[in-house]
Amino acid sequence: MSSTLICPQTGSCPDGGACVTALASSTPVRYAYSGSVCQAAQTGGMPPVCNTIANAAAVVTDQEVAEGNPTMTGGTITPGTYWLTEVTDYTGLDGGSGPLAFFLQATAVFTGSTIESIEGYGSSSTQIVSTDYSYTYTTSGTSLQTQFTCGADSNNAFFDTGDYPYTATATTITQVTSYISGGAFVYTWTLQP
Repeated sequence: MSSTLICPQTGSCPDGGACVTALASSTPVRYAYSGSVCQAAQTGGMPPVCNTIANAAAVVTDQEVAEGNPTMTGGTITPGTYWLTEVTDYTGLDGGSGPLAFFLQATAVFTGSTIESIEGYGSSSTQIVSTDYSYTYTTSGTSLQTQFTCGADSNNAFFDTGDYPYTATATTITQVTSYISGGAFVYTWTLQP
């Protein structure tokens, strides 16, 4: 089984293996694992290329907060490029709080009806495995309804086919991705200039 990833600027793979070539300027270079070593995309067996977005967002740490679930209000999504800027697990008033050892990095481009993204996660801030995805979306009331259209595996996609409560302002999108043990797992996306 291979994973799609973007080779970091340093030329090292997230697992520490040597990459075939480093990232050229800001253009993503696609790789797949072969054991613990990155192999170039032209070796075959790669998932489809959905887009060529560079994951320029900063790495964020998943945070637990002992609060009730936020209320989503819907709104108009401003087209543009968004970075994932916050990941919050609302654990309830008597739940846990603090950072978790889970790191995420994502850039998403929203148009009036599509989302193109590069999404990554990992167990350390230097080992982010990224995958590119494409989706279509509509909104209705407080619901962001997405349809997965391209990518290696929709099970790990941040916008997998579904119906997500959301709030949009002129510069942010807050998305409830799932409800967990009485709490909510929430992503905050921030529009980039």
